[in-house]
Amino acid sequence: MVYNNPQPDADQLINLYKEVVDPSYILQSKGRELTFKHTITQLQEYIKPPGNLLDVGCYTGIFMETAIASGWTVYGVELSSWAASIAQKLGKGTVFKSTLDQIPLHSSSMDVVTMWDVIEHLSKPTQILEKIASLLRPGGVLALSTYMIDSFAVKVLGRRYPFFMDMHVVHFSRDTLSRMLCMLGFEILSIRKHKRTIMLDYLLDRTWNLLPVLKPILKPLAGCQLIKKPITLSFMGLVNVYARKKKS
Repeated sequence: MVYNNPQPDADQLINLYKEVVDPSYILQSKGRELTFKHTITQLQEYIKPPGNLLDVGCYTGIFMETAIASGWTVYGVELSSWAASIAQKLGKGTVFKSTLDQIPLHSSSMDVVTMWDVIEHLSKPTQILEKIASLLRPGGVLALSTYMIDSFAVKVLGRRYPFFMDMHVVHFSRDTLSRMLCMLGFEILSIRKHKRTIMLDYLLDRTWNLLPVLKPILKPLAGCQLIKKPITLSFMGLVNVYARKKKS
């Protein structure tokens, strides 16, 4: 298990997330829609609608929209006031602007709980996963995405690995995440490569920020219409994890 040391103060971290405003996220909405369409298809290999689905860290509600279109009754929880307000305006499901322990949902009321790119932000992930386990009915499914600290990409890039950010405070391997989930009463269904669709211009921007030496080579492409196209990636150590709450 790898974690940042010192850890940020939990209350301070919550307040920071409440104040997050990120208009650039909206610019990548199309890619995120395509990503979540693939993800919901993958999720529904393990559990199918109808049913109740809670998206933890729903941000602007893009996955909520995708899940509703697939037949789920959807709830979201989001700390960022800016993002939660956008999700609420969509009118596609109930959005709670609070921490997970403050939402008015009953135990065993959810068939699915999702956490896309969330768990690495949690200074106390075990407590959050315990709460999620209480919200899930026996046989319900937890689905989450994160990156693996023991991936080939981390070994190659080292400190340049793009998901080593200040806001990411815990870093799991397949073994540590599997053991944590099993300890909390889940059985692992699968750990699969996460397929993420992004716009090529965004990838170029991130690439030359990560490797400035490539900027003179890549910058002439900025005016090309080709870079407005979506591209699907399934590397960099990103995975989707699916786990079922044991029935007894």
